[in-house]
Amino acid sequence: MMFCRRKNKIFWSVSVFIIIFVVLCEYLPLEQKTSDKSEALTFSKEPGFYEEEFELEIKSTFGTIYYTLDGTLPDKDSPKYEKPLLITDATINENRYSMKTDVSTGFCDEEIRKLSYDDPGYNLPDYKIDKATIVRAVAYNEAGQYSEIKTAAHFVGFSQKDGYEGMSTLSIVTDPSDLFDYETGIYVTGKGYGDYIKSFSRK
Repeated sequence: MMFCRRKNKIFWSVSVFIIIFVVLCEYLPLEQKTSDKSEALTFSKEPGFYEEEFELEIKSTFGTIYYTLDGTLPDKDSPKYEKPLLITDATINENRYSMKTDVSTGFCDEEIRKLSYDDPGYNLPDYKIDKATIVRAVAYNEAGQYSEIKTAAHFVGFSQKDGYEGMSTLSIVTDPSDLFDYETGIYVTGKGYGDYIKSFSRK
């Protein structure tokens, strides 16, 4: 009888321990997983201004690293990180978004004349505009899970450029499609304007 009672005590003690262990396993890994995901990637250089070009190293505690340098969201179809990235003054790159003419109706000369509006005389830049290098990286583990995306904006050689002395800078990064996509971009005349012109032309 004594043994049975003792056995029952052992049984209940073990049961309580198992329940506590299961509860902890149910919740702690989620918190740990979130922490691991958010801290899975590290860059050897913080975002900001640098006088000279440098090599950027990316390290991961989560899995294989993929990255982009054009502001787009990285995924498994992006380049795989295999060696440090050389970060230089991106101003030497060709102008891309600054050359878009669908960001304002001011570039639609013919349509403006049809609507009897004055031509604002907008011009595209005929010089290389100042640019930063946007590095975005993500890590995938063997199970196909991915980390949070890490983003950094690096400005190189800006001390030699006019207009930045004493200037405070706020860098906001988004996928270019959020700004310039014809259907969903918020910085282009886009589909709404196109549909309006079509309806106007039919009148």
